[in-house]
Amino acid sequence: MKNSIITFCLIFGCLSLTAQSPKEIVQNFFKAMSAADTTLLSKLMAPSCALSSMHVDNLNEGQIKVESRGEFLKLVSRNKAGDLDERIYNIETQERHGISVLTMDYEFYFRGKYSHCGVDAFTLLKEINSWKIVNISDTRNYGNCRHEIIGSVSIFLDEWHHAATIADSAAYFSKLSDESVFIGTDSSEVWTKQQFLSFASPYFSKGKAWDFKKLNRNMHYDATRSIVWFDEMLDTWMGPCRGSGWIDVSQKPYQIYQYVLSVTVPNDKIKPVIELLK
Repeated sequence: MKNSIITFCLIFGCLSLTAQSPKEIVQNFFKAMSAADTTLLSKLMAPSCALSSMHVDNLNEGQIKVESRGEFLKLVSRNKAGDLDERIYNIETQERHGISVLTMDYEFYFRGKYSHCGVDAFTLLKEINSWKIVNISDTRNYGNCRHEIIGSVSIFLDEWHHAATIADSAAYFSKLSDESVFIGTDSSEVWTKQQFLSFASPYFSKGKAWDFKKLNRNMHYDATRSIVWFDEMLDTWMGPCRGSGWIDVSQKPYQIYQYVLSVTVPNDKIKPVIELLK
């Protein structure tokens, strides 16, 4: 009976390993790297796997460096669990006829301190019924990284809301592109910048427009890191509201091109609201 259980566990372990998708393989690669588990890493990588890195300096000039699987495993073995922390975002997968290519953004932290960011590209081949990593490529940038973009955009939006709180019309509307559209809570409120300015001017002239407090915010950006789109929950005089929109961050100062403000209604209260609107 004991041997049967051991045999079953071994078979089950093999099945769970071979059943992993390319995305799961890559995710487990980073978990193993963080744990300094060279045994698992060697199982995920083909013996001929090569790792190529393009280091980009502040002048946007790159230099390619290549290391073998053995060199990489040796480097990992010199570290302790938690030393190598690579955080990945925005995974995209392409798969055709036994080959899979995954790309993603990443930020790398060494022993708890931020080091650099870039893009990873993994190539996997299907061997019988399991996937193996055959190539890893990455760029290494030391500027324009995710935390910098997200942090600066968050400050930008906080300042935008604060400008309304203190009725600073110039600061508030300077953050809106001339081509921007502001969509308010009323179905008729689809305004150009000039229309929105005309609507808001009487409120700003009184010394107080509106005071929206951010409760939480989610932000995302495109592959070129030139556009950020976001959604946020706000505490307002209308109750909880959601704002969303997109910002051009390709150059400074940033510019808001669309903002949508919506009043949120809990699901258990939607029917009374519908009846009220009738």
